[in-house]
This record gives sequence, structure tokens and C-alpha cells, in this order.
Amino acid sequence: MPRGAAPFVYLYVTDRAAAHAFYRHTLELVFDREDDEGLQFLSGDVALRVVPTADHVSSPHPVFGWVVEDLVAHVRALAAAGVTFEVYDDLAQDADGIWRGPDGRTQKVWFRDPAGNVLMLTQES
Repeated sequence: MPRGAAPFVYLYVTDRAAAHAFYRHTLELVFDREDDEGLQFLSGDVALRVVPTADHVSSPHPVFGWVVEDLVAHVRALAAAGVTFEVYDDLAQDADGIWRGPDGRTQKVWFRDPAGNVLMLTQES
């Protein structure tokens, strides 16, 4: 890849308006622009293209995530904004939905956008 090339990611959704509200107001990402293809948000140095498509089927695996410094604070703020966190039967998660890795340093939490895309927050202590 060209050195210094700006990264971007595509996320597919079924409902443009619901995605706009979620990414802009719930997650508070910076809204960059809207065009015929979809919406664009900025998250750090990454452009997040949110593209409506009628036949979107979400993956059961995370498609985008963020590394944060205070996972508990972010989880509680998102929960207060109405975000529900995924609970997986095969993972030991706490009451906030946070999974802590066996190394004692890694913490992760998963949630879905309105189209069912799995998003993730992680913290390394």
C-alpha cells in the first residue's frame, strides 16, 4: 500500500435513516458527508462508509471496532444511549457484557448497529 494512504471501511446497512441516527447520534461519530452511495463518518483517521443495500445480511463476527482507554465508561455511556450488548453463551462476561481475557489485560464488548452488524470495543491494560 502507498505509505500514508488514508484507510476507509465499508459497512452495509438496510436502513439509511436508522444508520445515520445510530452512527451520528448514538456513537457520536463525526458526520462527514452524504451522497448517492451512502453516508460517511470519520473515526480517528478512518473514513467509515455506511452504504444502504436491500439485500444486506449481517455477519455473526465483528466488522469494525475501536480501542478505548476506559471500556467501562464507554459501555455505560452507550448503555445509557440505548445500546444493548451481546452476550455469548461460551464466554464469561460480567454484568456489563464485558469479557476479560485469560491474560487479565484484554477486555472486549460487542454490540450491533441497526442493521445487525457486530461492532466491538476493546481495551488493553
